[in-house]
Amino acid sequence: MRIVYTVLALWATVAIAEPLFKDRHTTFTPRDPAECTSDDIEKMDIKSCVCPLRAEGCKDNPCRACGHDAPKDVKVCDTTCTQSQVTCQGCGLFFNSLCRCLQNRAGDCNTNRPIQAGGDDVWALLPGHDNLTTTNKLISGILDMSNQENRAFGDQGWFFAQKNYDPSEEALVLNSWRARTHEQVHIHRCAINETTRDVLSSEDTVKVGQLTQMKKDPDLWCITREGGDSATSFATSIGQFLEAKHQGVCDKLVGAGILRDNKMRTWACATTNSAGPLGKIAICKPSTTKMLWVPE
Repeated sequence: MRIVYTVLALWATVAIAEPLFKDRHTTFTPRDPAECTSDDIEKMDIKSCVCPLRAEGCKDNPCRACGHDAPKDVKVCDTTCTQSQVTCQGCGLFFNSLCRCLQNRAGDCNTNRPIQAGGDDVWALLPGHDNLTTTNKLISGILDMSNQENRAFGDQGWFFAQKNYDPSEEALVLNSWRARTHEQVHIHRCAINETTRDVLSSEDTVKVGQLTQMKKDPDLWCITREGGDSATSFATSIGQFLEAKHQGVCDKLVGAGILRDNKMRTWACATTNSAGPLGKIAICKPSTTKMLWVPE
């Protein structure tokens, strides 16, 4: 009887297990790669994920700055491009353009140090017509870039940007909190405003180590480097300028720019006008003022 029971038990075990092995040759379809998150992009761990598509949400959040309207295409007026902003047009530069640059599949993402998952933060010159310098580090703009925590890293960004522009024809500009349209820091490289270059060419060299108000254009506060030398600590200078709390200067209107004058002097200037440095220091194509996308 034991033999019979053993055979029956074995038969039952095989019968129960058979459905588990019936489809053992079935081909499984691999899942699509996950979408890159804000954390993935910040850590530069983006080789196996897909960069989010262009976002067009969160339009015209009614923000204010220094008594002026400052509509933002993000959910929160003071924000960085965390994951909660992934559907917002105001963070498309970070989630789409920078993400694809860091993936570097075309080999044309120019950075100040190698791109390495979990490695040191980088500054990157995005390929395409907009000529923007940005970073994987979550820094919303000029105020965050120039604060005590980030200013040394911000100095690196300005220095890197100066290595990638033609000072005979171009200038570098960083928009104010009010004027910017994206909430990830980005330095524009655009055609120099020749009128401003001529004005600065007629100014005296600033020999003190701090931003000084210009006599012929009070909206400009500048330092000078002679002989075409680069401004090596510009973010630090901006931070110190903001900390000084000059009368009539509102932090959220402060922008910045770098240009070379007709005497081979490099001018690194903060701007305090309500419209920001675009148009004043450099003249950019319309595409650089709103849709900061690298072409597909």
